[in-house]
Amino acid sequence: MEQNNNKAQKKKKGANKRKRDDLEETQDQTEVVHVTKKEKIQGKPNTKVELTEIEEGVENLVFEDPFEDEYDQEDEIQEEELENKEAEKEREKQILENILQGKPEQDEIQPKVERKVFIPGKNQNEQEKLEYESRAYDMIHFMQVDWPCLSFDFLTDSLGFLRTKYPHTVYVVAGSQAGKRQRNKLLVMKMHSLHKTKHDDDESSSDSESGSESDDAAETDDDPILEYNSINIQVATNRIRSMPQRPGIVCVQVDRKPFTRIWDLTRHIQALDAPPPKPLGVKLDPLLEYGGHPNEGFAIDWSPTEPGRLLTGDCQKYIYLWNHKGGNWSIDNVPFSAHKASVEDLQWSSKDPNTFASCSVDKTVKVWDVRSPHNNSAASVVAHSSDVNVISWNQQVEFLLVSGSDDGTFKVWDTRKLTEEKMNFSWHRGPITSIEWNPNEHSVLAASSEDDTVSIWDLSLERDPSETTDIDNEIPAQLLFIHQGQKSIKEIHWHKQITNTLGSTAIEGFNIFKPSNLGK
Repeated sequence: MEQNNNKAQKKKKGANKRKRDDLEETQDQTEVVHVTKKEKIQGKPNTKVELTEIEEGVENLVFEDPFEDEYDQEDEIQEEELENKEAEKEREKQILENILQGKPEQDEIQPKVERKVFIPGKNQNEQEKLEYESRAYDMIHFMQVDWPCLSFDFLTDSLGFLRTKYPHTVYVVAGSQAGKRQRNKLLVMKMHSLHKTKHDDDESSSDSESGSESDDAAETDDDPILEYNSINIQVATNRIRSMPQRPGIVCVQVDRKPFTRIWDLTRHIQALDAPPPKPLGVKLDPLLEYGGHPNEGFAIDWSPTEPGRLLTGDCQKYIYLWNHKGGNWSIDNVPFSAHKASVEDLQWSSKDPNTFASCSVDKTVKVWDVRSPHNNSAASVVAHSSDVNVISWNQQVEFLLVSGSDDGTFKVWDTRKLTEEKMNFSWHRGPITSIEWNPNEHSVLAASSEDDTVSIWDLSLERDPSETTDIDNEIPAQLLFIHQGQKSIKEIHWHKQITNTLGSTAIEGFNIFKPSNLGK
């Protein structure tokens, strides 16, 4: 700022110097002549005449009437007042005519001002760099690790549910995709001291701030802290999920045979809170490795109702059911096989332990009953015009399912009658990479896309048609928030125990954030 001011002062000085040079040049061209007694004035161009003393020719001088200007001004004022009165009469006449004809008064007629709204991907130039507005978020924190982790999961913890008080603590499990296969790891992370950041850009608080503002200030101290433990696995992670009932048990889909592996990371998670006497090793054998899938996959889901029950899918088209009995897993020999192409995602019903949904590159969404023959689904629909990448089953409304596609759209389905979508949104400008219902708000969901945005929606909102404007037509009524700033966003998750808080992972690392317009 100081540098800019100096530049401004230099500019100002330069301008003043030019004015001063012009003035001197004019003065050089102007000759000042002092006329004294009995001296005759010679006519010269650009000549100032300074009368210092004149004795002769007094008879040619005329004295100015001191009251002449005053009389002229009074006449001008009277004429102006008369014109104003005539204009006022005309205006009153026009108003009366407008009232009789039902027209608005002239004062009510406002010029139409063109308003524009910034739309990500549409109004932004490639050279422009966006800066985030801290007041748009109650909390936002940026975390980086050595290598991109393109899949992660929040771990269930013992700190309580529906948490709102800052600072927050979250536990995360993730798998890396390193530049060299030998460097790949599984990471368990503890992100803590996650303070409120809403007022980070505000000026220093005054002594007269209110109590609530003081409380906010007390919640915005210190920097976030990231602690982690890791194990070397030497394979890239395609997808990772933690068992909700036993968060230390994680299933990982990897890019090399055997494609499906389960680890127990309980000790590594506990060590984040209470470091053991001896450091943990970087090597840990899996509890189980399964080689039944003929190809790598990206689909995993643990049952929310049956501890240890698991579904895994592969890029061939097959889905395998795992059941946990007596401390061991038994895996069905016959897979679910009704899809015609790669299975991209799997979701258990939030209430029914025997029902799950799947989506595929074959453009379909299917609903299955595990008790029925595995070669045929209970219901199926061609859901999108391109690959269906992700699905999410609503945790509170047991018949609502949402799907996201390569065509950039996401749709809401009623699983009781899986024939046509209930809602269809085509806001994003790239394939949908992740989608998830808010576990604590049944009408709210979030979606990420290859257009480098995360959008948050409340499907219960509707717009009043009588108040619709051209700008409103560009933005869906249900759209609540757009999060930007990350490249190649691959996965998003709501934290199940901290209200309205999201995590996202991309090439640069993790974001943990809570939009300010979602409430506590």
